[in-house]
Amino acid sequence: GLFRYTKGYVRDAENLRIPSTGKHALDSLFFYQQYLTVSPSILPSTTLSDSCYSAMFYNCRLMETVPELPARNLSPYCYHTMFQQCYSITRSPDLNASTLPIGAYGSMFWGCKNLQYIKCMATNNPISGT
Repeated sequence: GLFRYTKGYVRDAENLRIPSTGKHALDSLFFYQQYLTVSPSILPSTTLSDSCYSAMFYNCRLMETVPELPARNLSPYCYHTMFQQCYSITRSPDLNASTLPIGAYGSMFWGCKNLQYIKCMATNNPISGT
């Protein structure tokens, strides 16, 4: 990721504008940014590529805000581990996709021990195919 080896000095990304994404485009962008508290306010892409936001905020333990995720057309593993170990998150963004490809939301909030709210609109189970 772009900020992966900056030793955690990114603190606020609220005004960062993230463009449309290609495969793995923003994978691990803020990986281990231990001082990041504010995420971009929105990730505006509405159609996602494989693994495009995978591990984007992985281990950003102080991050309290999460971006709005308006995408409804997801790809495999697009949000996989996106917020893994972000301990300070208490509320997820609304997850608006009605159909999930395999791994799209997989481990998205793993280790988010303070998470209290998730709204997921999906009506299928990509594991069973129903």
